[in-house]
Amino acid sequence: MLEDRLPERYRVRARVRAVAQYIEPEAWLDVGTGDGAFPGAAREELRYTAFDGTGTGAELERARRTGRVDEAYEGSLPELAGRLAGRYDAVSMLRCPERRPERGVAEVRGELEAAREVLRGGGLLLLESAGPPPGGLRGAGFVVLRVERGVRWGGVYRTLARRG
Repeated sequence: MLEDRLPERYRVRARVRAVAQYIEPEAWLDVGTGDGAFPGAAREELRYTAFDGTGTGAELERARRTGRVDEAYEGSLPELAGRLAGRYDAVSMLRCPERRPERGVAEVRGELEAAREVLRGGGLLLLESAGPPPGGLRGAGFVVLRVERGVRWGGVYRTLARRG
C-alpha cells in the first residue's frame, strides 16, 4: 500500500494539520492508540497539546510508560465516555471501528456518540476509514467539515467533523 511507503512523519503532519487549520487543541484523545505512535509523533507538531490514549493491554501501558501519551485509559471509548465527558478539543479514530467486520452498525454508532460525549463544544473528530465516512456521523451530532480521499494514504478516507 502506498501509505505504508510514506514516511510516518508525513502522515502525522497531514493528520495534525487537518485539525490545526481549525483549532489549536489543548487536549487530544487518540482512540485505540496502540503503542502511542501517533500521539508520540504528533507532539513534535503540537508541543503544547496534551495527548491521551485509549486501548487495552501491554501496548497501551507501553504508550504511557514511554511518554507517548500523558494519560492512558484502559477500555473502549463507549465504556470511558462518561468519565471523560467534555475533556477534549480533538479526538482521533485512526483505527476506525467500521474497518473491523465483527463490529455492527450499532457499535459504530456507539463509538461515534461516545466521541461526541468526550469532545468539548466545537471540538473536532478526525476519522480515517476504508470507505466513505460512516452515515452515523450526522446522526451522532457531528457536522462534517471535510472529507478527503488520499491516494497518498492508500485510498483511505480522512474525515474531519465538528461536534454540533
